[in-house]
Amino acid sequence: MKSARASGKAKKDQDSKAKAPVPKVKKAASAAPTSTETAQALAVAALMRGLSGTLEETARQYVRRLQREIFEIAEALPSRRPKEVAKAAKLLGALAIKAQKGRRKDLKKIDLLIGELQQLVEG
Repeated sequence: MKSARASGKAKKDQDSKAKAPVPKVKKAASAAPTSTETAQALAVAALMRGLSGTLEETARQYVRRLQREIFEIAEALPSRRPKEVAKAAKLLGALAIKAQKGRRKDLKKIDLLIGELQQLVEG
């Protein structure tokens, strides 16, 4: 006499054999884009090129501003108290970024550090 467990396993094996694989149906190729769709795609591509130029100009101005602020801080530091200069050195030493990756979060860290240094030399 078969146990309930063994008979359940046999039934499961029979069920899996009975199911035939379902063939995959290939999707029909999409129709060629209409002239309106093509014109729209070309317009979007032109906007993307414009966005690329805007990004480049914005990044250039952003870096220019940060460099100017760094220069101003460097000029002001020698006239500050030694305690403030030491704090600036500590802040600069704690900056941990991976510049080669070009990440936004690294730019944000630099921007925040510059802000802290400005407060230090102005305060």
